[in-house]
Amino acid sequence: MTLIFYYNKIYIPLHLNIFMVPKELLHTVVLDQLAECKLAAMTVKREMLERIAVKTTARALIIKGVRRCGKSTALKQLMAERFKGKFFYLNFDDERLIGFEADDFQKLMEVFIELFGNRPAIFLDEIQNVRGWELFVNRLLREGRNVFITGSNANLLSRELGTHLTGRHLDYELYPFSFSEYLALRGVDLPRQAASTSQKTL
Repeated sequence: MTLIFYYNKIYIPLHLNIFMVPKELLHTVVLDQLAECKLAAMTVKREMLERIAVKTTARALIIKGVRRCGKSTALKQLMAERFKGKFFYLNFDDERLIGFEADDFQKLMEVFIELFGNRPAIFLDEIQNVRGWELFVNRLLREGRNVFITGSNANLLSRELGTHLTGRHLDYELYPFSFSEYLALRGVDLPRQAASTSQKTL
């Protein structure tokens, strides 16, 4: 919310966050979502994960793609397989986080550390819902953390991304299931040689 004050013939805008997310609510959301992460390990493993280089504290890793192509699930599989529980995670596509703004990021980090101690990796799902998220990610990178992000193509092709994270992010495009992934979903075993040549998406 922006209030306009008129003082000495000058209009002064004052930005106020009147929907601040309480710290207690952040505790609840973080723990609830962490419990949901365990379910992702039971789904079909995405082939794209084999191409991702995890140990990269210099740049943020961004998984992009159309809506409902499985970005959140791929992110959770990456967490479970590569970090074995040593990570922070939050999905911003949660109605309880309506009103979350850039000012709340510091509060979120405090909640993470209070609950789990200091951890090297942080996973931020649908973070593009928060204006100014690029500056927060930049700070995390300066602190030497592994940062992983998901978001839709349209929302992550912003000028802010190019301005604040130029040369500091690696993009990976996720598509709907490939033929071999679809067969795995249906419980059909595909010979290894055939699986390596099935690159088409459904």
